[in-house]
Amino acid sequence: PFFQSLLSPVPVAVGLALDPSFVSASTLTFWYRPLPTPTQLTPSVGGASGGTEVAVRLASALPNTSPVPSHGTLACRFGDSPPVPAVQLAPDVLGCTSPAVTSLGPVLLEVTENGVDYTSAGLAFTYLPDPTVTAAGPLTGPWVGGTVVTLSGTGMHDGGEARCRFGESDVAATVISSEMATCVAPADSVLLRGGAAERVVDVSFSNNGKDYVSIGGFRYYVQPAVETLSPDSAVLGDGSSSTTVTVGLAAGGVPLRPDTNVSCRLSAGASHVPTSVGTVLSSRSLTCDVDCGPVAGPARLSISLNGVDFYDAAPLTSPAIHCEALPVVEA
Repeated sequence: PFFQSLLSPVPVAVGLALDPSFVSASTLTFWYRPLPTPTQLTPSVGGASGGTEVAVRLASALPNTSPVPSHGTLACRFGDSPPVPAVQLAPDVLGCTSPAVTSLGPVLLEVTENGVDYTSAGLAFTYLPDPTVTAAGPLTGPWVGGTVVTLSGTGMHDGGEARCRFGESDVAATVISSEMATCVAPADSVLLRGGAAERVVDVSFSNNGKDYVSIGGFRYYVQPAVETLSPDSAVLGDGSSSTTVTVGLAAGGVPLRPDTNVSCRLSAGASHVPTSVGTVLSSRSLTCDVDCGPVAGPARLSISLNGVDFYDAAPLTSPAIHCEALPVVEA
């Protein structure tokens, strides 16, 4: 007990006494050294099905230099579950994999370096329902990023560790409820380097940044420049009628597909006229029925290829649309 209070390892000789008058000449060395002190768990949550790789940071490095022997049996214990093996990831970090459980909630995670004496740091690892994602959208967006993807499902946890993965890029997720979360798509570095007009990457969700559930494919695209706009003015104003605008797209960007979710929007200053759903005419053209509504004067036309992310469609003049208010007809 005296040696357990020491701050550094201390060896003692251990011999076998067959009787009080004789002690074996052959002795072994038993080392007293302080228990490790866990200070942080990463991640601190995981699914009930187990399999979460947890990194346990210690207050100091484990002794591992001569003459002090290296550690013995490293293990982690999650609550009342049987111990699981641990490995040394760094001088002051252990790694272990959470076992499956039948009950949800927090359990104490303690470690041992000899398979017998466990710490009593009191750090909690919380078991959660395994998340599911049943719907997500939009699953297309411009290569520059910024698309807000909304996820619907179950078991989503607002603990500050939720993440989304787009290909090889991880971003923070915003958990709105246990059934909804959002993620903002990062920029795609592959399309940034050029050579392609679109690319599909795997997208997935995680409550802890370790265990991911697949959502599907997210299609990045290069927005095609607007080449033509017809007509370039509209005589509208009372919201009772609209004008069909045809947009021609230049080569070099992603070609339109029959199912591309094209939309158009007029704006004047900070005001936006409600979005109108467009129609794909060909791989390089689309139409939208736009209405200036209450706007009179210069206006800009923006288009979207996913119904969410709009970009300017003014190739020749700025602004590209001029809204003229309809004359008031007196009774």
